[in-house]
Amino acid sequence: MTYAYLDKHDNLDPHLDINCQKLADYLKSGLNYAIARQIPNGIACRDTRSFDDVNFALSCLPLLKVYRQSETTQRSQIVDTNLAITYAMGHPDVQKLPGIMHWVDRVLTAQIAHIAANDRGCGWWLLPKSEPIKSEYRIMANELMQPVYVYLKLSLTAREIC
Repeated sequence: MTYAYLDKHDNLDPHLDINCQKLADYLKSGLNYAIARQIPNGIACRDTRSFDDVNFALSCLPLLKVYRQSETTQRSQIVDTNLAITYAMGHPDVQKLPGIMHWVDRVLTAQIAHIAANDRGCGWWLLPKSEPIKSEYRIMANELMQPVYVYLKLSLTAREIC
């Protein structure tokens, strides 16, 4: 039996979702650039993940995660992916900057629109014109219902040509 048809997937790495990581790094860079223009020495994003990591240290905050929620494969080489972009910040930090989550939402949305219009170098063809970007704001609390961190989740559709 031959499995030569699987050779086209040799560029995939089971240790890292490269396209998610590229997008996370790009968005992190843009967030930190934008915050530095508003708050000297400010850090909008400290760390990134390319998967839905729920077991992270609070010292990683503010944290940006880019990960896949679902995929639809068309004609075996075109994959439409529902992406989640999650930004988390410690609750005490959000209390110091009450408008930060909306600001992050607007900066991320602007970056996504820029990629969709101009830049295909991150591995994705982002489709925000045909698919809206949905933003959700949430608070994560501990077992005593004390707020631990606040997070923003953007959901959008992206296309990969495999």
